[in-house]
Amino acid sequence: MLSLEFRFQIGASWGDLAVDIRSMQVLDTTVEPIILAVNGPSGGLLSFCLSADLDDATLIDSVTYNTSMSYAVTGGSTVLKADSGSMIAVVGCTSQDGTFGFSVQSDGQIGSSTTVGLPEAEGLTGPVIAAAQSGFVYAMNAVDKMQCFTSDGTGGYQAGASYGDAGDLYLQNPVAMTTVQLAGKEYLLTLSGTEQGVSAFSISQSTGALTATSSLGVDSGLGLLSDPTAMEAVEVDGHCYILVTSSADAGEGGALTALELHDDGSLSVTDHLIDTLDTRFGRTQSMTATQVGDWTYVIAGGGDAGLSLFTLASNGQLIHLDSLADTLDAGLENISALTTVSSGDQLDILVSSDKTSGLSRLTVSLSDQGAVLSTDSGRLDGTGKDDMLIGGAGDSDLRGGAGADILIDGWGQDSLSGGAGADLFVLNADDQRDVITDFDAAIDHLDLTAIPMLYDASRLGVTEKSWGAVLTFRGGEETEIRSANGKTLTADQIFQSIDWNANRPPMVLRSGEDDSAPDDGNPEGSGNTDTTVLGGLYGGSQNDTLVGGGDADSIYGSDGDDWLEGQNGRDLIFGEEGDDWMHGGAENDTMFGGNGGDSIVGAFGNDSLEGQNGADSIAGGGGKDWLNGGAQNDTLFGNGGADTIYGEDGSDRLDGGYGTDSMFGGAGNDWMHGGGKSDTLVGGDGNDTQYGAYGFDTLDGGNGNDSMLGGNGEDSLVGGAGNDWMHGGARIDTLLGGDGDDTLNGAFGYDTLDGGNGDDVVSGGGGNDLINGGSGNDELFGNAGKDAIFGGAGDDVLSGNGGKDWLEGGSGYDLLTGGLGSDGFAFDALSDRNKITDFKPGEDYLVLDISEKSFDALTITNSSQGVWLEWNGGEVLLQGLSADDINESDVIIV
Repeated sequence: MLSLEFRFQIGASWGDLAVDIRSMQVLDTTVEPIILAVNGPSGGLLSFCLSADLDDATLIDSVTYNTSMSYAVTGGSTVLKADSGSMIAVVGCTSQDGTFGFSVQSDGQIGSSTTVGLPEAEGLTGPVIAAAQSGFVYAMNAVDKMQCFTSDGTGGYQAGASYGDAGDLYLQNPVAMTTVQLAGKEYLLTLSGTEQGVSAFSISQSTGALTATSSLGVDSGLGLLSDPTAMEAVEVDGHCYILVTSSADAGEGGALTALELHDDGSLSVTDHLIDTLDTRFGRTQSMTATQVGDWTYVIAGGGDAGLSLFTLASNGQLIHLDSLADTLDAGLENISALTTVSSGDQLDILVSSDKTSGLSRLTVSLSDQGAVLSTDSGRLDGTGKDDMLIGGAGDSDLRGGAGADILIDGWGQDSLSGGAGADLFVLNADDQRDVITDFDAAIDHLDLTAIPMLYDASRLGVTEKSWGAVLTFRGGEETEIRSANGKTLTADQIFQSIDWNANRPPMVLRSGEDDSAPDDGNPEGSGNTDTTVLGGLYGGSQNDTLVGGGDADSIYGSDGDDWLEGQNGRDLIFGEEGDDWMHGGAENDTMFGGNGGDSIVGAFGNDSLEGQNGADSIAGGGGKDWLNGGAQNDTLFGNGGADTIYGEDGSDRLDGGYGTDSMFGGAGNDWMHGGGKSDTLVGGDGNDTQYGAYGFDTLDGGNGNDSMLGGNGEDSLVGGAGNDWMHGGARIDTLLGGDGDDTLNGAFGYDTLDGGNGDDVVSGGGGNDLINGGSGNDELFGNAGKDAIFGGAGDDVLSGNGGKDWLEGGSGYDLLTGGLGSDGFAFDALSDRNKITDFKPGEDYLVLDISEKSFDALTITNSSQGVWLEWNGGEVLLQGLSADDINESDVIIV
């Protein structure tokens, strides 16, 4: 598998223009690669070239914006070619009709500023783009019209046709535009920043007039997050794909979406990925796609302290190759721009960050890059290098041969042979028994992320065989995995070989008119496998397909593994018997899975979804949904909206998604993930795992030995009964252990930690923490910061570590260590017998709340261990000291 490698930083000596780079573009020149970089309003432009071996960079030229320019700079650039063939880098909009920029020569020299007149374009918004084939220029004006401009033959432009925004389009506030050629036509594509949608238009080659051909947005099922950020178009094996990134308006969410533009101008979604803890494209701000040979590489990054590398297959599927996290030297925090340069057997990635001066240079070695090959059916052989082989609709025989190959299962009964090398087998849910012939558990991997509603190994079954194993998923679908050495593959070997890096939430896009319902409005399925559309629908005893229409439908699956879809209207859907697939569609739907392992998707609206009996997978969609797993081990995903999720019985997996969610695990050992906003997680009975993630979360473990991680945000964690493990994460957290022997760690921030009853281990972490051991024999550690530590009842161990700490042992025989800094040790008449291991006279001090009101009233006695100070009700040993070391200035009596 390919991997990202940080090499070094370039341009740190280029001055202020090397900071806040918003966009980079490789110029179309015949010489060595020249990159034009554009700053934000306070900067300018700079051009630089990379050496032939890409090991160094040379600044060619730079210009700085004047004051009047700064107010109009967009932070991006479009390179227009004038009739003379010279280039103009457009960087902003003028107050009059048009844009302004700078002339750029093919050698990277930047000339004087210039204006590009665009008549009838006053109040331009968003980007300006030039169509590559026809040369028409397009921009959005202030009245929400997409304006076309044509050459006037003298180096300027004249106004052409315009296209207004309409209800079924997404033209408001375009944040990105691109043009493509497909099937002899040219298309303009726009990405709306406020309507969260993509629109496609065909371009008249004679006039530049636009004709809308397709649009997809969040209201039609496109899974863009609230802030679309970037769009790229690529051609892969005759297919035209549009790649879109988007970010959540709160938290760390990020999404990468692939759409296909078909020959007739229509759009369809081919893949959709959500950022996870294992990937690095959260809060995505920049994305670039590049083609090297047969391969298409996609790199995305933003505010997730790193970036992720993907390849796009010819079937439109994104394959995660690697993610690289930021380090002290890498400069990958808050990525603002990306571009790539390929040379020979290496791909170079240049990255700018608004936190770092200069650019980071990353490389991907392509020395072993092979071919990308696909087949509808039959045998397909690799080249002996690192190939990607893709199956189609029929039965395929994919043979990678030598090299680290990617083999993608098609929709038939396929045979996949990786050959020598570390191979990746990408499986799809196709209801066929596929065979992997030579799996090496030591180096090969499985990618199961394309299987709907599969998020972890708990939904998988592994049957060990003498020749390998059989992997079972999604209600009984099987894949035969034969080992390379002919021996048994254990369940642990299979599970450890699975890559869970990509997160594909379930998404179904459907459109079109339905047939009319029968006169009685209640069509019924037969005992055969039926496909029925509209009305009050009743399945039969086999595997039925029942699809509702535009009204409020009632759908009953009956026996069999059914496909039940409500579409528009407030629908009531019952899966009943069998492993059913259920989709609510638009509006507020109610669905009951019944018996069997059901897959239930609420989609749009405020839905009520209940799995009932069986190991179910339930996804809420974009509204305020209510999810209930019922019996057995369920997987529940809230998606967008403020959701309420109940796991009930069984060891369930609950994920809130991107809203302010409330989750209740119920009985069983549950896994709970809060998601993007401020969530409430209640574990209930069982040994639960809870992760608040982003936002100000409240976690309640309930009964059982729970593991709890607050994540980013000011979180509140309550362990409840049982021996709990609790970690606050970033910011200011409150951790309450409750009953049991708990382990608490505040981590970063000024935290409040209370162990409660039991023998607890409590660590403050960084920051000024308040720590209370409670009852029991506790171990309390302040760590860095100015901490206040209270032992409470029991024989406790208190350690301040770094900082000026306050340590108060409470009742019981306590052991206290201040650590570095000037520490205070507090005792009273109920403090019993105590020991301080590192008291520093003249720096540390004792605070005694006792009846004796003078230093002379204390009993001070030397011993072989140190000096004892005694009072009525308590005493403390200052280890390693003598009476001569202590005087009245070391003791404060209150």
